[in-house]
Amino acid sequence: MMFSLAVALGCDLFDSASYALYAKDGRYMTARGTYHLNKLQYLPCSCPVCSSLNARELFESENREELLARHNLYVTFEEIREVKQAILEGSLWELVNIAAGRIQITVRIKSGSFTTFRMDRKNTTPFKVNIFLQRS
Repeated sequence: MMFSLAVALGCDLFDSASYALYAKDGRYMTARGTYHLNKLQYLPCSCPVCSSLNARELFESENREELLARHNLYVTFEEIREVKQAILEGSLWELVNIAAGRIQITVRIKSGSFTTFRMDRKNTTPFKVNIFLQRS
């Protein structure tokens, strides 16, 4: 995910519905990227959702979107906690470098106010993040 990079660039507030939007699209979030649930044979996570179901059971569940969203939210919060710990340890840039090894980043400035990051990961779906830049 990209939270460590966003924090290193100065972001300190996140508001995202990506966990739910990915779930709606049947995408399973991990620290390495997203995967389509129907292509997974194993759930590489130990959150309460993944600990109670296998990949097939999750895919066939009537509550698949809700359960997948819950899993995706657990993964998102795990990443945020990892960023917080790295800040306390003074190792945020090391975490960014680890994440950068997994992503390719293109930065483009749009009409003065927005920076767009396009992050392409192997075996995952490309996505965009828009960050509002405000002078303090």
